[in-house]
Amino acid sequence: MTNRKELDREFFKGKRPWSKIKDEVLGKYLKPYLAKVKMLKKEILLIDTFAGPGKFDDGESGSPLMMVQMARKMVNDNYKAIFVNNDRVHHESILHLFGEKCPLENLIENQKVIPIYDDAKKFLIRLNSSLTDQTVFLYLDPYALEGCEFNTWLPFLKREQKASTEILVNINISAIRRLASRKSFSKGKINNEIIRHHKRLDEVIGGKYWREFLLGSSLSQKDAEEELMKKFKKRILKYVKYVGYCPVKEKPKNLAKFYIMFLSNSEDGLMLMNDIMCKAYDTRMKKSITKPIPLFPDMEIKWRNEENTMELRNIILTFITSEPNKSRKEYWLLICIDYFMQYIEREYRAAVKDLHHDNKLLFKNVKGTKRLNDHSILYLPDHKSI
Repeated sequence: MTNRKELDREFFKGKRPWSKIKDEVLGKYLKPYLAKVKMLKKEILLIDTFAGPGKFDDGESGSPLMMVQMARKMVNDNYKAIFVNNDRVHHESILHLFGEKCPLENLIENQKVIPIYDDAKKFLIRLNSSLTDQTVFLYLDPYALEGCEFNTWLPFLKREQKASTEILVNINISAIRRLASRKSFSKGKINNEIIRHHKRLDEVIGGKYWREFLLGSSLSQKDAEEELMKKFKKRILKYVKYVGYCPVKEKPKNLAKFYIMFLSNSEDGLMLMNDIMCKAYDTRMKKSITKPIPLFPDMEIKWRNEENTMELRNIILTFITSEPNKSRKEYWLLICIDYFMQYIEREYRAAVKDLHHDNKLLFKNVKGTKRLNDHSILYLPDHKSI
């Protein structure tokens, strides 16, 4: 039987087309993230607890290389990149990639890169107890579920908010689906292995509530998993201000393989990630359609209706009615919270502009520019702005 480490090594031979969305989300977010947090003047820790070899066999950059290259560009020396592997082959690959053979400098000797050969769960427990006021970006991308238990990364969510912490975690919903054994459970075929798997899922999801959706529900598999993710998000929001997630699929109608979940106390982070995930998913879904539709070979298949601005306009007007006297940026944040990945900022700004043109909303000229901007207070014609 193939063991876990052999499967991991097989994965790193080359990026799967569907998995590229994970690296695109990480890569697009790192630059604005580092530009923002460097202003905090705290040491920046970039942590990848399932780092892999750093580079795929086909030469494409893995997450460690992406992190280091962007950190060197954006924050100079004010960072430490910590890469954890429990596979000796991958650990030695990191040593080789960033050590004496590194083309610019020995980043390991200079303690900019810290390779650690250890179990991810054990490392995270040790790390959390040693943190003070560092700025932490934690990236969790396990091949399966080991080392990604909810209580393992929960302490990072409980850090004081003055210490910046952001987490990007890839939830392996395929593994969750497999361990849940929904069909066997529904037929009463419950053995000791399934019982062990269910206890494992209790640890990963942080409770037994997943059973309501994946075992006790009449919902389709797709709908059950989507409801589970909503519940999981709600649970996490007890500890952090903002959560958003993006499915990773081979094709639009397929079940998700992963969910990329973003956790942060930064409103700017959520708004950035909304657009990044939305665009990355949109690009991937369009590329996944390899066969043209008969008679309509040039037709684009879309997973969301970008042209339907009427719905977005109604959402904007509803928010202005229920929560008056907020700025354009504040209303965009509310939309990102409630409608994550359904719209991008460009579409929102265009909708606000159209509503103003149609005299459906007015704005207070806060900055004296006489133009709509993020600081403009939006209000309805029959209401006065304070």
